[in-house]
Amino acid sequence: MRLVGATDFFIKAPFLIEGLLHGLVGALLAAGGLSLLILFLFSHLDLPLRLAVMAGSLPAGQLVAGFLGLGLLLGVLGSMVSLRRFLRP
Repeated sequence: MRLVGATDFFIKAPFLIEGLLHGLVGALLAAGGLSLLILFLFSHLDLPLRLAVMAGSLPAGQLVAGFLGLGLLLGVLGSMVSLRRFLRP
């Protein structure tokens, strides 16, 4: 693409967007899987143990936001590392 006049941003942008989307999907899968696991475990625990576990847990919104932020960051960083390796000026 560089031979026909494409800028570095034009070459890198699709890879960065793909890394961002992969990170987002991975984070959503992790948050969904954890939610299903918590629901499954809480349905099989008796009441005093369930209350003890709930008292020390993080709020779901902060946990999902953390998963999304970390997933997006890792997806973009992975894309940047691979781009830096193969698109040297």
